[in-house]
Amino acid sequence: MRFSFAALAATCLALQVPAPGSANACGRNMGVVPAPARKAIARTSNPSQVLIVGSGRRLSSDLTVAGHQVEVVDDLATAKRDRYAVVLVESSAQASAARERFRDSTVLVRTGSSRDDERAVEEHVRPMAVAARPAPNPVDSKPARIPRDAGPPRSAPMQLMTAKQAEPATLEPPRATTVGVRAELQEEIFFSRVGGKTIGRNTALDRTLAWLTTNATATIVVEGYADPSGTADANLVLSGERAAAVKAYLVGAGIDAARIDVKPLGDTMLKYGRSDGRNRRVAISAAR
Repeated sequence: MRFSFAALAATCLALQVPAPGSANACGRNMGVVPAPARKAIARTSNPSQVLIVGSGRRLSSDLTVAGHQVEVVDDLATAKRDRYAVVLVESSAQASAARERFRDSTVLVRTGSSRDDERAVEEHVRPMAVAARPAPNPVDSKPARIPRDAGPPRSAPMQLMTAKQAEPATLEPPRATTVGVRAELQEEIFFSRVGGKTIGRNTALDRTLAWLTTNATATIVVEGYADPSGTADANLVLSGERAAAVKAYLVGAGIDAARIDVKPLGDTMLKYGRSDGRNRRVAISAAR
């Protein structure tokens, strides 16, 4: 058999290169075993405060990657918080001291395996399932109502009845009003001229007539006044004449004279300033 030079060279090289994964030490071949791949840390479903007492760099890193807030201390006295979800210690003696200080925390003694310690932390911070409330008992419904009989069927159609014609209404004469006295009657009539005592129709007199018509049994008081420009006696007479003129107007409009009481007061009771012309007036009010 004849071999080519290239094939012979390839064979020699293959015999000289050692196989991967082996080493030669003191004339012995030693196989190299690769380290197993580390499993990725799962994200926690309940992030919590975790305290690690003693050395625990790898465990602290794993728990931090999982989402927990981890604090590592050499001594319990140096812990920053008063409460943790889980406290990891290295010995039973530390566990007793940790339970004394952190009464509301879960205290665990480390196993030496970071993976087992992490699994133990997850078991103790996992949220507890809340029991569902029992379903309420159904309320008995009321029995269905039995429809009442609407009566026997009609054999013959209903007959239409002729409506009765309305009788013409009889008009009655208006009745006299008997409404009680309306105390809000307060009217004033002014005289623009000094010594004036004649009046004509005005709004105040119209309101007074309407009030007397509505309150058919009421009486009124008509008070006459004068300004202090004249003598006291003359002013008293003038104020009486002014009040009498108002009474005459109301009587002429149909009001009974017995329902009107006239009072002349002259200039003895000035409502406005002494130089104010509104003191030449007549005041009308309901009798008390």
